[in-house]
Amino acid sequence: MIPAMLKFLTSLSFLYIFTIGLLLLYGVIYYRNFVRSDYQRKRFPFVFMLISAACFSFLYFNIHAPLKLKTFSNLDHHFIRHDGFEVSRNILLGRSDTINNPDNSFNRFAVDKENNQLTILSVYSEEPFYAASTGNYKILSVTYPATGHSISFRCDSVSATVRAIADSSFELLINNQPVFKTSKMIRRGSSAWNVFKDDESFINTSYYTAEKLINSLKNILLLRDNVSRKEGGDLKYFLSGRIFRNISTVQYDEKKIKLNDLAFKNGIEDKSTIAWGIGFLDNNRK
Repeated sequence: MIPAMLKFLTSLSFLYIFTIGLLLLYGVIYYRNFVRSDYQRKRFPFVFMLISAACFSFLYFNIHAPLKLKTFSNLDHHFIRHDGFEVSRNILLGRSDTINNPDNSFNRFAVDKENNQLTILSVYSEEPFYAASTGNYKILSVTYPATGHSISFRCDSVSATVRAIADSSFELLINNQPVFKTSKMIRRGSSAWNVFKDDESFINTSYYTAEKLINSLKNILLLRDNVSRKEGGDLKYFLSGRIFRNISTVQYDEKKIKLNDLAFKNGIEDKSTIAWGIGFLDNNRK
């Protein structure tokens, strides 16, 4: 009985009912007193304080939800139901409105429970998924070692290859010609486009405005594994699922990669923190 009442009193529906009811009651009292004496006491500040208290209470209880409430919010009003620490079925993360905001990334991360352990399953993702049981975040998405290896693809008549010559040295080949080289230290992560876009020799070519080439480079990410705000591990390639909108096949060295190859399933250790996106350490999306 008490948990059910608590759910109702901390719900958005109660906030609406309370606010509208209070304003209607105040309007009726105001009108009756005005008809009788043409004089009104200043009661609205008190009404405003009550409504403000209700709004702040709603925000507080939905940000710091007690377990018996069985609900918590991420402030986007996407509520996740839970019973203590036991989640019913699975939790889907990473989805976003790509119809009204086509530049938004779309992911499908399903957190489930198998044999008393949490697992993460993704059949499609445009951003890398991380988990940390200690201070460093390990990439759980499909990645490929970067240093000494290359990613190749073809856009129309243009054949392009991104190669990590060394940990901070990169090369872009167009039609098998090594035309652009640059040095850049990647602390946490970057797209291949951000690595090469400031190279003057690249800027002065017609390839710099080739839309499909640019979009493909934006969807090849160079990431640090075991990353934190202070340090990062080995450099890895991550391919966003969005890259296959422009091209049909990508190669890692001599190995062909298809969209289905980017699906993954991994276990998540207890008490881990999970996150996704190249800039989660800065934008706090975790």
